[in-house]
Amino acid sequence: MKAPYMHFTNVLRSSSHETNNDVPKRKMKFKYEIGKPFPKDFYYPEVFFLPRPTIVTSPWHKMSTIFKIKSAFLTPAKKLRRHILKARSGY
Repeated sequence: MKAPYMHFTNVLRSSSHETNNDVPKRKMKFKYEIGKPFPKDFYYPEVFFLPRPTIVTSPWHKMSTIFKIKSAFLTPAKKLRRHILKARSGY
């Protein structure tokens, strides 16, 4: 996707971490990657400020230290891989 977008992969998808881990291949789907920061004047969609059920976690939590460490190693590798694949495909 060439357009900027918001992707909240670190938001819990199940009612708890235990049930989240019961989902097949969930760990494979979790992305340890740091994207580009949003500009200071970025307008977040209104839905992020509306009341939500308790089962829905807040998207405003900061990244954990473990997430930051894993992302620091994996993000450059993923960017390099994408660059190589892009060059091979001719785009």
